[in-house]
Formats: sequence, C-alpha cells, structure tokens
Amino acid sequence: MNRSEGDYSRFGSRVQLKLGIRLQDYKPDQMIRRLRTLGEKHKCTSFADLAAKMDRDSGVLGEFLDHFTINVTELYRNPELFQHFIKIPCCPNSARTASVAPSKPGVRDIDEAQHRV
Repeated sequence: MNRSEGDYSRFGSRVQLKLGIRLQDYKPDQMIRRLRTLGEKHKCTSFADLAAKMDRDSGVLGEFLDHFTINVTELYRNPELFQHFIKIPCCPNSARTASVAPSKPGVRDIDEAQHRV
C-alpha cells in the first residue's frame, strides 16, 4: 500500500469526522504500520482506498476499529463493555463502584473517560 504524508493525513481527517477518533493522538509509525497491514489485507492501494472501503463495508470498518486499538482502550470507547465488565463476579466491589470509570488520571466518570480518549 502506498503511503504519502498527505494521503495519511486526509485518511486521519476522514476517520476523525466519521468516528471521532483522532489518529494523530497515536504513535504515527505504529499506526501507519498497522493500517498498511490492514489495507494490504483488503487489497487497498492507498489510505484513500482503505477509507472508501471502510465507508462501503461495515465489516472492514469493524476490523479497522479492532485492528488499530489496544484492547484496554475499548473500555473507554465502549461504555456498555465497561458496564458488563464491572458485573463480573471476580470484582467483589463492582456493585458499589458501578459509576466509577476505569482509572485514568483526571477522569471522574465513564462519560468523561469517553471524551478523553
């Protein structure tokens, strides 16, 4: 997959507009490597091609979300998952802490955690 700085920058803008995810907050070399791997898997020739494929195919979009994230951040992006997690019996105090977000410096609750990612 070809990579130009402008192509990746435009891709990042499209992702932010569509998903609210700021790719520039991630390490660029690692992000570009992961996205190139995903693009090559789907026979994309550029980031623009990958973005178009994500627009057309929800499966590719879902794979994108899974591919570039670190699993822990899913708790911040998906409040339903966090609510499910706190109900697991291995967390004996979870019933009392159901409104507490995963620990992140300066974050008071799950709603604020979502806006901080």
